[in-house]
Amino acid sequence: MTRYTLFILSAVFTALYAIDGPPMDRSAYGTLSGSVMDSVNGEPLEYASISITRPRDKKIVDGGISRENGLFNIQHRLSGNYDITVEHIGYDKKRFLDIAFSDETGPVPVLLDTLLLSPRSILLDQVDADGQRPVYSVGLDKKTFQVSDIISLTAGTASDALRNIPAVDVDMDGVISLRGDKNVRLLINGSPTGIGQEDRRTRVDLLPNGLIERIEVITNPSPEHDPEGMAGIINIILKENLRTGLSSHLSVGNHGRSSASAGLDHSKGDLNLHLSASANSGYSRTLSHRNFVWDYPGFTLTSEQRKTHLSRPVAGVIRVGGSHRVLEGHELDLFSTVSIFNHGSQDTINHISPVEYDLATKDNRNGWTLDLSGKHAWNMRDRSRSLVTSLFFSRSGEHEKDVNDRNVSGTGPDDHSHIYKDDAFSTISVRSVYNHAIKKGMNLKTGVESVHRTTDQELEYLHFPFGFDHEERIQAVFFDSHFFGSEKLRLEGGLRLETVGSKGVVKEIMLPDDHHHLDTTNTFTSLIDSSISMSPISQTYSKLYPSFRLRVKPFETVSVDLNYSRRTNRPKRTSLNPFPISMIDDYHTRVGNP
Repeated sequence: MTRYTLFILSAVFTALYAIDGPPMDRSAYGTLSGSVMDSVNGEPLEYASISITRPRDKKIVDGGISRENGLFNIQHRLSGNYDITVEHIGYDKKRFLDIAFSDETGPVPVLLDTLLLSPRSILLDQVDADGQRPVYSVGLDKKTFQVSDIISLTAGTASDALRNIPAVDVDMDGVISLRGDKNVRLLINGSPTGIGQEDRRTRVDLLPNGLIERIEVITNPSPEHDPEGMAGIINIILKENLRTGLSSHLSVGNHGRSSASAGLDHSKGDLNLHLSASANSGYSRTLSHRNFVWDYPGFTLTSEQRKTHLSRPVAGVIRVGGSHRVLEGHELDLFSTVSIFNHGSQDTINHISPVEYDLATKDNRNGWTLDLSGKHAWNMRDRSRSLVTSLFFSRSGEHEKDVNDRNVSGTGPDDHSHIYKDDAFSTISVRSVYNHAIKKGMNLKTGVESVHRTTDQELEYLHFPFGFDHEERIQAVFFDSHFFGSEKLRLEGGLRLETVGSKGVVKEIMLPDDHHHLDTTNTFTSLIDSSISMSPISQTYSKLYPSFRLRVKPFETVSVDLNYSRRTNRPKRTSLNPFPISMIDDYHTRVGNP
C-alpha cells in the first residue's frame, strides 16, 4: 500500500508543479471574480451568465459563466470603466454600473464577492406568477431533482423521492436501479454513506424527504468520482439552511405510516450551526407470482411460487454540524449523522411445484449507522485557485434474525429453524482536490483519493457459526479539465488512475466443546466449507478510467450532448460473501462467490 500511496502523491505533486510552472507575467491581465447563489436557499447557481458591457453602446466586450459551485473567474485586458450584468434563467438580473477595470498601472482585479439572485416575479393584470427553480433540470454530466420544492413528497422518504425521478426505481428490498441497471453507487452530500452499506441493498427509507434538498443523478461522472457503478451515481444532498431559525414537520398516513422532523439553525458572523432530527414509520404489502427454471444436463427443473410480503420499517436520524470561516479564504465544515432502524417483515410462500408446501418467515433487522465528515476549503481572493480536502468515516452494524416454519401439504409444522446474522461495515476516505482557473473559459482540476473499506459478517446456521472478513484499499489520482468556449460550446475531459487491493477470509468460528452440535451437511454448508478451504483470497490491480463530455448548443432551445466514461462494477458485498442470501428456500437459492 505504501508504494502505491507514494506513487500517487508524487504524481499529483508533479502535476501541481506542472500547473503552476514558472511564474507567468500577468501584469497585463486583470480578473473579474465572485460567486452566484440563490437568495432563497443559498444554493450555488451553475451556468449563471456574467457579461461585461461598454456603457456608451451596451455592447458586450467580455464575459463568462459560473461553475458548478457558483464561482466565476474571468481574466480580462480591459481599460476604463464598464458595466457588469449577472443573470440566470428564472432569476432577476443584477447590474453593476461604471466599474473601474483599470488604473494608471493597467488592468486591475474586480471582486464582486457573493451575489444573491432572487427568483423572478411577474405581474400580469390580476395574476401573480412567481418564478421558481425547475423541479427537474438537466446538466452536462448530471440531472437534478429538487425534492424540497415538491409538496406531495413532504411526507415520504428518500425511497418515494427516488421513485418519482425518471428512469430511477427502488424495489421493496431497498435496491436502487437506474435505467433498469442495479449497479448504482449511493452518496450523501458527495460522500459514501453507511446507509448504502457499499451494497446494492440500501437504507434510503431512513431519510425523510423533509431533510432532503435535492437529488442528483450523475450518469456520466467525471474522473473526480469513484468509477464504481456502471449505471451511475445517486447523490442525495441534505438541507443545510445555515440561517437562524426553527423548522418542524409532521405527517400521518394510513396503515401506521407517519413521519416527523425538526430542525434548528443558527448563524452568527462566520459561524453557522445546524441540528436536525427525524423519525418515520412505514408499511408496505406486496403480492408476487414467481417462476424459476433451471436447465441441467439431461433435465430441466421448474419451480412455481406465490409470495406475500409485509414490511413495517421504523427509523430515526439525528444530524448535527456546522461551518466556520477560520481565516480569510479558509472555511471548515464538520457534520455527523446518526441513524437507527428496526425493520420487521413477514413472508408467506406457497410453493406449488415440484413439491407442494407452505413456508412462513418472520424476519427482524435492526441496526445503526454513524457518518462523520469534515472538509477544509481554501480559496484565493480572486477565486482563481482553490484546494478542498475532505475526510469521511462511516461505521454501521446490523443484526438479523430469521424464524422459519415449513408446512408440507398442510399436515402441521414439518420444519423449524432460526438463522442469525451480524454484519459490520466501515469506510474511511480522504480526498484532496486542487482547482485552477488557468485562463478565461478553462479550468483544470486534479487530486488524490484514498479509500479503505472493511466488512465483518457472521452467520449462525443450524447452530454452526461462520465468519467472513473482507478488506479493500483504493488509491487514486485524477485530473479533469473544463473548457467553456462560449454558452454554445462546453468541453470536459479527464483521466483517473486507480490501484486496488483486496483480501477476503472465510472462517468457521470455533465453539467450546460443550457447545458442539452434530454435523449436518447440505447444499449451504457444502458451499461454505468450500469457501473456507480456498480462503484467504487476495488480489491487486491497476486501471485507467478516461472520461469525455461535449455539449454543443446551436440554438437557444436545442443542445446536443456527447458523453463517454469508463466505469466498473466492483464485486459487491453480496457477491463477495459466500453466505447465500436466502437460506430458507431450497428452490430459490442466491449463492455468493465461494
